[in-house]
Amino acid sequence: HAGIAPTSIQRLPNGNTVVSTYQKILEITRDGKIAFEYVTQGHTYHARKTIDHHYVWIDANGEIAEIDDKGALLAKTKLGTGLAWGSIEQLRNGRYLVALGGIGKVQEVDMNGKVYWEKAVSNPNRAVRLANGHTLVASHGEGCVVEFDAQGNERWKHACAGRPFAVQRR
Repeated sequence: HAGIAPTSIQRLPNGNTVVSTYQKILEITRDGKIAFEYVTQGHTYHARKTIDHHYVWIDANGEIAEIDDKGALLAKTKLGTGLAWGSIEQLRNGRYLVALGGIGKVQEVDMNGKVYWEKAVSNPNRAVRLANGHTLVASHGEGCVVEFDAQGNERWKHACAGRPFAVQRR
């Protein structure tokens, strides 16, 4: 799919690919057909399909939202303003891990905006929760990838030659 300018990409177990652009969330099949399309309010930074087949995203307004597989809005909340970039992932407990670039925070939140865990990080672009409960963060501001334990203590840090934009678990 040429010319769609993706802001995030997620390969699904079935071979489909979820793509966010500034204006849309798409799910594209292996053979290139669009299986799902949803027009967002605009400036969508990061989107993911969840294990319950919903779609979640974070946008430049500092809002996160969730829709079902038919495109019906299930929940939406504003986490802050001045977002420079960000990411979202659904956690096993049903909450969401969000990186709030520009705001300088990584948070575990619910769709009501209640914060359960928070760590200050210089311009975090992406954050993922590891199987051991630690959180791995790409800090664009500090030019590093850092791992925090559940209490927010730094456990590991790797300085990068450039400014990391993304991080993922293996």
